[in-house]
Amino acid sequence: MAVYIDDFNAAHVTTGNYPLCHMCADSTIELLEFFDKIRVGKDIKEMGTFLEHAYIPADRRKQAISNGAIPVTHKALSQMVTVRTFNKTQILTPR
Repeated sequence: MAVYIDDFNAAHVTTGNYPLCHMCADSTIELLEFFDKIRVGKDIKEMGTFLEHAYIPADRRKQAISNGAIPVTHKALSQMVTVRTFNKTQILTPR
C-alpha cells in the first residue's frame, strides 16, 4: 500500500489562492491514517470511489514525502486515477 503526492501546486483550485497538491492512496483508511500522521486536515474528494483523491497544502508536500508519501508528477497521478477509472477499481473504504 502507498500514498502518492503530485507536484500540481495550483492555487486556482482553492479558495483564497492557497496552493494545493493532490494525494491519493490504495485505500481510504491509508489516506486517513496518513493525514493523521502528518497532522493535516482531511480534505478528501470522491471518497470511496475510484476517483478518490485529497488536497494537501503545497507547503506541506515536503513533510508528506519525508513521512513516506511517494512523489509523482501530476500527469502520473492523473494516469493512476485514469487506470482505476478504466478498471473500475473501487477504493477500499472503512465500513
